[in-house]
Amino acid sequence: MIAASVPEPGRWRVGEHPDAPPPAAGEARVRVIATTVCATDRKVLEGRFAGVRYPLIPGHEWGGEVVAVGDGVTHVRPGDRVGVEVHVGCGACERCREGMRNLCLNYGRRESGHAHIGFTRDGGLAQFATVPARALYPVPENVPDDALAFVDSLALALAAAERGGVRAGARVAVFGSGAIGLLAAQAARAMGARVAVVAGGRESRRRLAEALGFPTALAADERLRERLVSLLGGDPDVALEMAGGEQAATQAILSVRRGGAVVLAGSTGTGPQVRGVELATVVRGQLSILGSVATHGAVVHRAVALLAAGAVDTAPLVSHRLGLSRFEEAWDIFCAPGTDAVRVLLDPAA
Repeated sequence: MIAASVPEPGRWRVGEHPDAPPPAAGEARVRVIATTVCATDRKVLEGRFAGVRYPLIPGHEWGGEVVAVGDGVTHVRPGDRVGVEVHVGCGACERCREGMRNLCLNYGRRESGHAHIGFTRDGGLAQFATVPARALYPVPENVPDDALAFVDSLALALAAAERGGVRAGARVAVFGSGAIGLLAAQAARAMGARVAVVAGGRESRRRLAEALGFPTALAADERLRERLVSLLGGDPDVALEMAGGEQAATQAILSVRRGGAVVLAGSTGTGPQVRGVELATVVRGQLSILGSVATHGAVVHRAVALLAAGAVDTAPLVSHRLGLSRFEEAWDIFCAPGTDAVRVLLDPAA
């Protein structure tokens, strides 16, 4: 099969690769229909994501069609179109039993049943992938094939919104106008919130947010908080930081109303810190500062339901489309300084 693989940090290989293995008990083999790359894949390539095991086929934003299942698998069958929850907890540790398998204590221990698809075991930048069947969620036929690649990302964004207590009538500021930020904005709107998006320096991203129906503010605006008050009709009740940068995190904390919630969901790598925020701002404002990472099954079901209902549109997030065999070209497009790329969709069949 064709795959993009990482033999060791800092080196890609694109081309023929041994086929994904037949599914063992509890597993399924999936023909990948749509797959993308994101900024986290750069961390995987460069060896900056803790726990990654090499050699590896990365890819954690993908979906496809089940072609075979192993013993004991009953909730998906060959022919089912599926989205993929890429973080699969062991199911037995204390965090998993509390329903937080995204915080599994057995991270990286395949023998325990844990899997982080595209990180600790092969992912979706290939024509086929064999994964734990628990990671797969059937997707209705009315959901376009391209949207299969966004199931986990939408679930991640929805989990952040839910963690922040977004509800009908809430005023929500989303910091970040990339794919995850725009999915979070759409998820919050579907939950009944009034939403504004804070965009960075890429004009194309701001225009995209507005094309999706969101009023925008600029991160560089020295009067950002006043701009958000004007757009939302008051201080934000919830700030969702999806950009992964220090500026966005700081601005989110400084923009939210007293008694409000700030969800930090954009930074999973080492390095970024929150700077320029006095502790008294948090204490006297009685702010809830929350982290949100990955997602878990119940949220994935709700994400699929949003796609099926047409409440979230992923099509505008696909800025480029290439065959998987042209992966290196796709990667250059995605990583180019100042790129207009949002998500580069790769077709494994092309």
